[in-house]
Amino acid sequence: MTSVRRMTERGSRPGPLRRFRRLAHFSLVAILVTTLFCGPVMAAQLLTPEEIRALPAQLPGWSVINGKLQRAFVFADFSAAFGFMARVALLAETLGHHPEWSNVYNRVVIDLTTHDPGGLSSLDRELARRINGLLVP
Repeated sequence: MTSVRRMTERGSRPGPLRRFRRLAHFSLVAILVTTLFCGPVMAAQLLTPEEIRALPAQLPGWSVINGKLQRAFVFADFSAAFGFMARVALLAETLGHHPEWSNVYNRVVIDLTTHDPGGLSSLDRELARRINGLLVP
């Protein structure tokens, strides 16, 4: 009888610890699915000066500014800009490489650089390529 009363007193809503466990389980599943379907995270290899000079021609819309690969995007409104950022975040997670970015209303500016090796790397080039792929209708 006591256990029935406790259950009804607490209600059917799970407690904070149970919600945390569910979230942790979901996060683990998301990581496993990403690893299985998106492949392993790429290793960062610094680009040579020649490769860096070739980036703007290889990646339409991107420029090398202050040692970073940069592109500015303008969307119809804040929701479109934020939706784009969410899609980029998912791409970044699959590569294990995260952009420096800013968002003001309908504008998003992305700077890519790899901090550990200290410069532009193959990860920056690949993430920029994948971001450009999001823009194709």
